Order: sequence, then structure tokens, then C-alpha cells
Amino acid sequence: MAATVIHYGQEAFEGLKAFRGKDGKIRIFRMHDNARRLQDSCDGTLMPPLPVEKFEEAAMKAVKLNERFVPPYESGASLYIRPVLFGTGPQVGVKPANEYMFILFVTPVGPYFKGGFQTTPFVIMPSISPDKRAARIAKELNLTNEQKAQLQALFEKEKIQMDQKKGQMQQQKAEMDKQRQEMKKQREEMRAQMEEARKAEDAEIRKIVGEEKFKQLVEKREAQKQKMENFMLVASMNPCPCGYYNHPEKECVCAPGVVQKYLSRISGPLLDRIDIHIEIVPVPFEKLSEMTDSEPSTIVRDRVIKARQIQELRFRDTDGVYCNAQMSSKQLRTYAVPDKAGSELLKNAMQRLNLSARAYDRILKVSRTIADLDDSENILSHHLAEAINYRNLDREGWAG
Repeated sequence: MAATVIHYGQEAFEGLKAFRGKDGKIRIFRMHDNARRLQDSCDGTLMPPLPVEKFEEAAMKAVKLNERFVPPYESGASLYIRPVLFGTGPQVGVKPANEYMFILFVTPVGPYFKGGFQTTPFVIMPSISPDKRAARIAKELNLTNEQKAQLQALFEKEKIQMDQKKGQMQQQKAEMDKQRQEMKKQREEMRAQMEEARKAEDAEIRKIVGEEKFKQLVEKREAQKQKMENFMLVASMNPCPCGYYNHPEKECVCAPGVVQKYLSRISGPLLDRIDIHIEIVPVPFEKLSEMTDSEPSTIVRDRVIKARQIQELRFRDTDGVYCNAQMSSKQLRTYAVPDKAGSELLKNAMQRLNLSARAYDRILKVSRTIADLDDSENILSHHLAEAINYRNLDREGWAG
């Protein structure tokens, strides 16, 4: 209770950061300058200055012991270091302590500037007129009228130069805006010219090959275009910059907010259009080394082929639709209608997990496919439950 820091605030502290570079090495920013600044604070509060060597030794030791908590380079985050020196000796009178404690602790922190450093289109200029500036300085320095006039002439010359520079910058900005508009206009004209050239070329081809063969050519073009648009996307990503978010054994060292920022690189609308996204955790050695027999891939293949045959039969009278993934919203109401229990389950999932509206159709399509694999004519509640479980990243709060 009688510690000097409690009664008379005899304390000094600093703050510095340790960063991980592109090469993986850890660097402490301006450690020597912080040590000297702490000494200056000690002088002002009548505390004995901490030797620079002790400060640097403690900082390097703390970072080395907590190396696993230094965030990766891509995150922009860092390991914050807080050295504190304060008086602990009991002193009731107003005087320095007779003993002191130096402690140093660290914690991961996120980036101060999440969007990075960016320039601003502003220029800071003096708002005081030349005559007022000259009068102020003349009064402060007790100058003569001749010296005051010389200062005013100097400041007026500087103001003219600054105004000219400002005008040049505004002119350059106007020219750049004009160039951008001209480039935009040129691109639009080029697109129009290419479209006109294509139409003229088609007209010549129609004359040469005839109407019937030209129609066949157009149909082939459309079929090729549709073929190029239909593809299956399979992608993977780490859950966070360090790769250990939600890891069952290892601890994630990313600072608060870094995981969400990392995942936001994939936009929500794009993520909604991916049918299945699941979280895969590392398989432990015990599972890898198990000698038990698993389901043969030939059986899985036969099940998939059978499910595709069911879908081909289902859409045999529908042009352009060959599988469940190509169903429209109208077709979902015909071929992917869950029972009463499944509808209630889907309703609760949409509300409790805060799933997006776009995810609704995806869940129905996936549950229809799961039912086909199960050789079930109707979508049952456990088919829907499995499909909902395949929407991990749609869930609000998944990344904190």
C-alpha cells in the first residue's frame, strides 16, 4: 500500500513492436531509441535510468520466449512490447522510492492502419497572411520596421510561389481527369467498332455458306460458349494467415480481427455461389496408421454413376439441364421439396445460423443430390441436415 508508484505516480513506460519480415526473421522496431526515451522519462520522474543494455536484453529475451505469438508477415499485425519501470519501495513522504521494479510484457496486436498507408489529396498550407506573419515575428523578436518589411516581402513571394504551385497541381489534376475520360471514350468506341465488324463478318459468311449452314455455325458457337461457361470449381485456403485457426491442438497466433480480414478477401456473393464449403482438420497419426478397411473407391464410383443416371432421367425433357446443380428456382419447387420436418429444420438453420438467402437454393440442390446418392425419392430431414453442415463459412461469427 505504501509503494511510491501508488501515491506519487513514480512510473515510466514505453511501447514498441516486433514484426516478422518477408524472410521470416523477427525484427524489433527502434529498440535503442525506446531505451533512451525511457531513460529521459526516468530523469523527469527522479528515477534511476535503466541501462540501455538491460532494456535491449529484456526485450530480445521476451520476444524470443514468445516467438510463436509473433503474427505472420501477411497479416500486418505485430507483437506489442510494453516495458514498465516503477517505484515499489514504501515511501510515505514526498521523495523518490528506495527500490524499483522493471517488468516487460508482450501481446499480439492487429495493424493500426488496416488498409495500409495511403496518400491523401490534400496539401497543408499556412493560413496566415504575409503581413500578419511578418508582424508576429517582428513583435516576438523586436525587429525594426525595415526588417519587418523585408520579412513581409519574403512571405509574399513565398505565397505567390505556393499559389502558382497549387494552380499547377489543379491543372495537372484536370488534365488527368480529361485523359481518363478520353481513354474511356476510346474503349467504348473500340467495342462498338469490334461489334460492327463482327456483324459485317457474319453477314458475309451468311452470303457465302447460306442461311441453313450459317444457323448451324451460330448454334455451334452458342454450344461452345455454354461449354466454356460450365465448369466445376474446387479450391482450398487456410483459415487464417498462420493456418491454425480452429486447430484442435495448435494455437492460432493471429491478432483479433485478422482472421475475419483474411477471410473477407473472398466476397460474400462469391462464397454464396459455391455449393459446398467445409472445414478440414488435420488427421492425427493414429487415424492415418489404422489398418481397418475403408469403403472401396469402386463402390463410391458406382454410387455416383447411379446418382447421375437418376438426374439424367429426371431432366430428360428439360433442355440445358443435366444435373441438380443446374436447376432453376422453379425446378427446385418441383424436384427438391423437403418434407414437413425438413422444412422446419431448414427454417431453424436459416434463422439460427444466419444463412444468406442465396444459400437457401444451394442447400436444397445439395440435399437433392445427397438423397439421390442415398437412392431416396424424397428429401428427408437427415439429407437436409448434412447439406446444411456443408455451409461452414456462411455461418455468422465463424471467424470471430
